[in-house]
Parts: sequence; C-alpha cells; structure tokens
Amino acid sequence: MASAKQPELVRRLRRLVQSEQARRIRVYRHDRVLMDVTVPLGIGGVAVALLLAPKLTAIAALVTLFSDVRVRIDRPTPDAPPLLLTPDDAD
Repeated sequence: MASAKQPELVRRLRRLVQSEQARRIRVYRHDRVLMDVTVPLGIGGVAVALLLAPKLTAIAALVTLFSDVRVRIDRPTPDAPPLLLTPDDAD
C-alpha cells in the first residue's frame, strides 16, 4: 500500500537531479537492485530532469508498488557520502 510520504521521496529525487547533486540512483528491495540509473552531469539540471523523467517515473512506480524499497543516491564528489532514502523517512 502506498504511503503519503512516497510522493515526497520522488519530489526529493527530482530536486537532487535538477540541482546536479546525484550521480547515480539505485533502487533496492531486500538487498537486490531493482533499478540502476546513471545521471549525466554537466548538461544542466533541468535538461537532465527532462531526460530522466521516464526513469524517475519508473522509480516512483517501484516506490509505490513496494513499501520496503531503499533508494541510494551516489553524489558527484568522491568525498560526499551517498544518501539513503526510504519512503518512510522522506520529509
């Protein structure tokens, strides 16, 4: 069942992509990778968001279908730790 926080998780992903703070997005369920998306950098945040719109929609579908998914966002700088999101902790 979809929780009310799941749309917020997708909005947060879109904001990270548009601000070029995401290098790679992986969606996990039970430690299995369901989706792996590489985010191209350097062509402008809005253009990247438009290019990735279908993939972000697929991530939204996975988050809606499975309440126990985790989303890992790798950052563009090597020293920045990855972000780990779940539908329950998106705020």
